[in-house]
Amino acid sequence: MTTKGDSNATADRTPYLLRGRTMTPVLAVPYIGRAYAVVHTPLGWTLLIALPATVLLWVQLRTIWSPSRRRATHRSRARWFPTRRRAGSPIPNGHAPAAV
Repeated sequence: MTTKGDSNATADRTPYLLRGRTMTPVLAVPYIGRAYAVVHTPLGWTLLIALPATVLLWVQLRTIWSPSRRRATHRSRARWFPTRRRAGSPIPNGHAPAAV
């Protein structure tokens, strides 16, 4: 394999012999190594993982514990799980049960 430096007009005189298995890059993404290095620092990990996870947890807990959600859940529970009535008690909407 022959190499050539960026500031050289011609290739190097001495070829470089590659031994064993070599890998050829297929795609080069500029500056991805810098982002990878930043993520591996404590501050980078905090900004990428811990901070968004904390915000997401806070939003979910706020949604679960909000008063409007409690009221809506209470109404929906009443609609889907009616309380039992005693036999012969009046029906709230005024309709009599159908005879079987």
